[in-house]
Amino acid sequence: MRIKIKYFDDKNNEKKEKEIEIIGNEISIIEQKETSDDNCCDEDDDGDVFEDDDDDDDVFEDDDDDDDDFEDDDDDDDDFEDDDDDDDDFEDDDDDDDDFEDDDDDDDDFEDDDSLRADFSINEQDCVFIMVDMQEKLLSKMEDRELLIKNTSILNKIAMKLNIPLIITEQAPEKLGQTDGAVISSQDYHKKFSKTLFSVCTNDIMQYLEDLNNSVIIIYGIESHVCVLQSCLDLNRKEFKRVLLVTDATSSRTKDNKKVALDICRRCGIELITTEILLFMLLKDANHPYFKELSSLIK
Repeated sequence: MRIKIKYFDDKNNEKKEKEIEIIGNEISIIEQKETSDDNCCDEDDDGDVFEDDDDDDDVFEDDDDDDDDFEDDDDDDDDFEDDDDDDDDFEDDDDDDDDFEDDDDDDDDFEDDDSLRADFSINEQDCVFIMVDMQEKLLSKMEDRELLIKNTSILNKIAMKLNIPLIITEQAPEKLGQTDGAVISSQDYHKKFSKTLFSVCTNDIMQYLEDLNNSVIIIYGIESHVCVLQSCLDLNRKEFKRVLLVTDATSSRTKDNKKVALDICRRCGIELITTEILLFMLLKDANHPYFKELSSLIK
């Protein structure tokens, strides 16, 4: 068997070819040939390949540049994160501003509290009581009728003992009857007015109030959501310093009507008070000459 073998002689820098013959276990070289110059040119081609490898290296270098770009992108991301941090700082600043605003609101609350402390004292010489339409036919239909009669009666006695002017109104008395005798025991210490207007602010009543020149109106009676409500709103628009509604001395035929009426009064600036609170704010001192007599009314 004969076999041709081509190889490159590094020592002589040339390609060579050998032909060997194999007979049994023996191998013998038959002929050795040098390759042509043309074949040597292949070396340059291979060199080109190595040069191409350099180009490949350039590609890798370009990849490195791309990596740098990615690193730059990371830097950009960091910048965005920094921007987010800046935004958070601004948000925090806004929160701080809100805190200052809340502090301002708190200051307003303190100012309101100061005004209440300054104004809420009640002096008997400044007051006038108005009992609205506590008439027989109306009174029989009211919620919590017994409590209503008890507290209006106490208020009328307070007015009599402390010499506070008391106005009593009657709505169309020819149809609804006179003031119930359970709430008024004497006819000597009050002024009575008949009316058809739901509000007590009729011309003759307003003239009487003007002549009295008292600045604090204490109002109670029925019904909470009709005559009492409209009276409170009208009186509050007049030149009176304060209007107070005694909540446990007023009523309506339904609890809901009373509840809504009180809510409207509160939102419109009417002061709400109870019979007992009013009594002790007027007395002020246990040494008041009528303290024992009047305080016994609420026990």
